[in-house]
Amino acid sequence: MKIKRFEADSIQEAMKLVKEEFGRDAVILQTRQFQSKRLLGLKGKDRAEVLAAIDVNVPPRPVTPLRPVAAAVRQPGVKPEEVESLRKEVEDLREAFRGLALSTATRTLENSEGSEALRQHGLPEDVVERTLAEAKGALDIGSLTKALASLLPIAPLPTFEQRPHILALVGPTGSGKTTTIAKLAARYGLGEARRTALITADTYRIGAVGQLRTYAEILKLPMEVAMTPAEVASAVERHSDKELILVDTVGRSQRKPMHLSELEALVKAARPTEVHLTVSAAASLAVQEEVIERFRRVGATRLLVTKLDEAAAAADACTAALRSGLPLSYTTDGQTVPDDLQAADALRLAALVLGAT
Repeated sequence: MKIKRFEADSIQEAMKLVKEEFGRDAVILQTRQFQSKRLLGLKGKDRAEVLAAIDVNVPPRPVTPLRPVAAAVRQPGVKPEEVESLRKEVEDLREAFRGLALSTATRTLENSEGSEALRQHGLPEDVVERTLAEAKGALDIGSLTKALASLLPIAPLPTFEQRPHILALVGPTGSGKTTTIAKLAARYGLGEARRTALITADTYRIGAVGQLRTYAEILKLPMEVAMTPAEVASAVERHSDKELILVDTVGRSQRKPMHLSELEALVKAARPTEVHLTVSAAASLAVQEEVIERFRRVGATRLLVTKLDEAAAAADACTAALRSGLPLSYTTDGQTVPDDLQAADALRLAALVLGAT
């Protein structure tokens, strides 16, 4: 099964590209319209995208040549019942051709083939079984993608009904917290014009404060540095008139309980509405699951998957998210602010796992 994204100025043009490359047997998995990316949330050109698939392993079915009905009728000695029989044969063949076109587009894999297709993309046995059960026997690649997507919990986006909405980021060193919080600030502070403030408690990593301050100055957002839980609480109080407060925290190893205790105190002082745990998709499944398990103690309520562009495969991130039960909030796939941040899309992640380009 080959899966590919086709992008053009309109859905019609994208569908034309699908037809040119995949032919009429393509299966359309998803269509969407969006605006092209530009720096710092500025609107770009309207674009369209079609996610399509085609089964490259379906052998052509033998075609029985049609008997010339009209010629047979003209031949002397042909009985009416023979003509009727020929007409019925032609109609049966037409139905067979219709069925062939439909089965090519929605070919159902055998159970063993469906299991193997999922395993080949790096999914462990427990996820394979859950996906097959969710697919309920409809095992074409589109159904498997939708079944896997339906297993992934997705967190709702902020509604800002509670103000200030306090969003804290936690995670191990190098998981991309500071860049991610800058993307969130650009998305909401600039793109949606929400009254936003930044608070950073990441005073341990050299350059972290300066990096975030640069983004704050570009976005024209207030920023404060807090070194203790008391300073975090005071900073939050000073910005209680804001719609959104973004709290960056120091990266901590999941293997150092004392450091996690210090982080827990900082997070509690912020009284966050949401605590997003940043986990790098480039890490192994074992490391991702260890990070999730150890960081639960600091109150993580959301899972934010970073560095999808650096991951050898998306299967580990998908598996870790599914097993954790934490709802996915956002994903990131690059360093560009704010473009490389997306609200979590279960279907997109499942398509990445199953080989979408």
